[in-house]
Amino acid sequence: MRRTGLLFIDSASIVPMTANPVTDRLRQSARGRILLLDDDEVFRETLAMNLSYGGFDVRPYASADQAMVHLDSDSTPFDVALVDLRMPRIDGMVFLRQLRGIDPSLHIIMITAYGDVPTAVEALKAGAADFLQKPVSTEFLLAKLDRICAIRKAHASGGKDTAIVCQSAVMRQLLTEARQVAPAPSGILIVGETGVGKELLARHIHRHSGRKGAFVPVNAAAIPRELVAAELFGHKKGAFTGAVGDRAGLFVAAHGGTLFLDEIGDMPLEQQPNLLRTLQDRRVRPVGSSEETAVDVRILAATSLDPEEAVSSGRIRQDLFYRLCVVVLRVPPLRERKEDIPSLVMHMLGRIRPQLPDTPDSVSQDLLHALARHDWPGNVRELQNVVMRMALGSASRELTVSNLPPDFSAAPVTGFHPLIDPRRLMDIERRVSLPDILDRVEREIVQWAMILNDGNRTKAAEMLRIPRSTLKEKLKKIP
Repeated sequence: MRRTGLLFIDSASIVPMTANPVTDRLRQSARGRILLLDDDEVFRETLAMNLSYGGFDVRPYASADQAMVHLDSDSTPFDVALVDLRMPRIDGMVFLRQLRGIDPSLHIIMITAYGDVPTAVEALKAGAADFLQKPVSTEFLLAKLDRICAIRKAHASGGKDTAIVCQSAVMRQLLTEARQVAPAPSGILIVGETGVGKELLARHIHRHSGRKGAFVPVNAAAIPRELVAAELFGHKKGAFTGAVGDRAGLFVAAHGGTLFLDEIGDMPLEQQPNLLRTLQDRRVRPVGSSEETAVDVRILAATSLDPEEAVSSGRIRQDLFYRLCVVVLRVPPLRERKEDIPSLVMHMLGRIRPQLPDTPDSVSQDLLHALARHDWPGNVRELQNVVMRMALGSASRELTVSNLPPDFSAAPVTGFHPLIDPRRLMDIERRVSLPDILDRVEREIVQWAMILNDGNRTKAAEMLRIPRSTLKEKLKKIP
């Protein structure tokens, strides 16, 4: 039995695989490290044996405590975690959240004998990628793990995707404007919502600028407040606690090239004068040093804020704003250029295919219509997440509506987001506690941002426009 997005596999039992073409293909393709957590000894040991026979490095554990001891002592990351939902003391849902905190990129598959859909959806919302029901077909699971590990390997070795794929007139016009201003030394401010591709546009500008140095990206929101100066300008040994040696900053790393300052509105105000001085004098002074170094760096900045509002509210100094944004380029959200969706989907599938030849190579019209009806609040990054999940769950050469993840809504996002519909947050007697509702809304939006960004805290914090440290504290409050 197969249900859309969730994997419910019917099989008589788990049995060792026999030699066949599928097995031969699996042995020659990508493999990875698997964490297996299940308190059923027979199931655990049998599945571990079959996965090991299939070529995977499997580490089986009977309890979450045992698994955590290993995770604390072994720095080698796992590719996939197979986690039983019903466990003694620490159940699978709690362990799932612990895994998310340790390794946000880990692909987690929940396994249970209790395959009800509400539990499956809860697991997916908490960060699980798939959901399996016992008994599990070894052949199907091996093929599934093979696809997951191959895609992870492709992304790890494939480098940064720098292509800007578009069909819409508004994006073609934007690229034309970007190429026109690329050779000039003037500052450029790129404005757009989170996930629209501001860094891709910055890389496009750098490629057409004629500059021979490196393109160095930095997310201002991801740097701890007290380390901004050291990251940008470098530091000398002993300049502060933890400075065990000299280190060149990002300006020096970008000498002769381009420094991309993403989310410039999140740079601490006390560091903005230092940045302005560096832009004016073209010299940097490492923290703890009395000497300056000349640098030749082109600055590209980006923000998901309204730039004029950021200046008027005091988040960006006015003098720094005028230095950075001689030219302003606005990247439109995906909902304003939905004609780009078909080419984006095919491009994303093409990125996977070199490592996974059986990746779907076509998309049905019904699926494209469903994708076009969605408003994509997470923009291209959200689309990439959906395409990845569909590719992993597909067993055919064509993606269809049946491959859409279960938590995907093809309806336009108007009014309340389904996660924060106040009607659902009120109790059955229609009583309203505003502090409780606000607390629940915040928790669900934080979880939604983590799911949308594959558990990556830096990207989730960027989406929510909060420091990563703030997101970390909020995640600790989520049970």
